[in-house]
Amino acid sequence: MKLLMIVIVSGGYMLESIDVPDNKSCEQVYNEQVEIVPNPKYTVGNGENWVVIKWGDKNVMGYICHES
Repeated sequence: MKLLMIVIVSGGYMLESIDVPDNKSCEQVYNEQVEIVPNPKYTVGNGENWVVIKWGDKNVMGYICHES
């Protein structure tokens, strides 16, 4: 069994767990769950990333895949 843990950034870090079906990889499930959107805070030269990764309304840093 595989478990996908999405790393949420919100004044700290949180993990949200999602079961991964046997016929999919963690990366496939992650890509289905998150959305890459333009960063409204971005302007040229301000040091912000031009896109952010969202899971619902939460900012995402990445994911961890755990296989048991």
